[in-house]
Amino acid sequence: MRVIDDIADQERRKALLRSPEENIALCLRLGRRAVEVYASANQLDIATARREMRAKAQAGRTPCSFLDQELAWVASRRAARG
Repeated sequence: MRVIDDIADQERRKALLRSPEENIALCLRLGRRAVEVYASANQLDIATARREMRAKAQAGRTPCSFLDQELAWVASRRAARG
């Protein structure tokens, strides 16, 4: 068994020991941390980082009007930053 498989098994066991509420709280904390790291690495404010991450996650998917507006907003912010 590979090391990554061992780690994945350990994490699955840990998740089963936590309540659903604890697992959701952990996911939310990890998501917030990911946005903070992305914002810091790209010199963005949190709201812009969140929008950019959402836009990148939608790349290649069927477009919708809401995401078109988000993508246009992200592009305008990027252009304004130079």
